[in-house]
Amino acid sequence: MKMNKTVWLFTILLLLGGILTVAGLLVIDESTEKLAGICVGIGSGLFSMSAANLIVQGYYQKHPKLKKQAVIDFRDERNTAIRMKAKAKAFDIMFVVMIALPFLFIFAGISLWVVLTTIGLYLFGYFTQLFYMIKYSKQM
Repeated sequence: MKMNKTVWLFTILLLLGGILTVAGLLVIDESTEKLAGICVGIGSGLFSMSAANLIVQGYYQKHPKLKKQAVIDFRDERNTAIRMKAKAKAFDIMFVVMIALPFLFIFAGISLWVVLTTIGLYLFGYFTQLFYMIKYSKQM
């Protein structure tokens, strides 16, 4: 397999993920339990993501016609419109969940900072949406 920049990047991230995972598993004791958990979580995620991307890169290396078709499908206007509509619908559903979540947290007796953080995330999403609505209304 020809080693281009993407393959090098994912190889380095794969090694980094493996090192973080092993380090997190080896250093687990009472005082560093949270740090070890973060290392295992980030390391496992990096390792899995990099391995999947390397497998896809290798597959596309052997099947260049499929890669070309995948790029065409990704850039196709219809598929782009479908992805954008799916994102918009998922965002709408997420907003409903983000409205209900603070109330569930309050009833469950969870810390105030968690409730306020959830409300802050909701407001961040709302103001981001508002910003882009204004931006796009000026452009179109």
